[in-house]
Amino acid sequence: MHEVDFFTTLVTAAGGTVPTDRQIDGMDMSSFLLGADEDSGRDMVLCLQGNRLQAAKWRQWKVHLFQQDDFYSTWAPTNVPILYNLEWDPREEHQVDFPHAWVLHPVAAGAGAFLKSLAVEPPIRPGTPDPYVPPEPGELQPQTHLQIGPIMQYITTLVRSHDEPPDPGHGIEHQSG
Repeated sequence: MHEVDFFTTLVTAAGGTVPTDRQIDGMDMSSFLLGADEDSGRDMVLCLQGNRLQAAKWRQWKVHLFQQDDFYSTWAPTNVPILYNLEWDPREEHQVDFPHAWVLHPVAAGAGAFLKSLAVEPPIRPGTPDPYVPPEPGELQPQTHLQIGPIMQYITTLVRSHDEPPDPGHGIEHQSG
């Protein structure tokens, strides 16, 4: 479960209706939390810090795309993605490489789908006054650039390989793999 799932889960639990006029990132986790489902249905979580894709978690794997030398230094892109298996190493102390580099492909595909979703519905900029009125279809233009570090070229290729943007109701968290 991810923090974006609280809205959807609580609205559903309270008997409300989740809006359908915009893309909602959260998933209803009621059946998972109540024990009816063993699986949450969420395979991937993208870890964003501002406009930077800091890391991505897919299944038991976590990929870091930026790092910091110490608490006071600035974040910088890694030369190569840093990969951890959280089942073996939950404290992220020992990175793994070959033969597990294949994990970068589904992570890049998920991040690419997220980038495509920004073309459908760009993020609302901080400080935007209420009430927010989204632009009409065709007027959407992403106003932010997502920093994604070393896999940028691969993700850009994935994004350009599809002619149609994703269905607005289909967020990255709905993908299973």
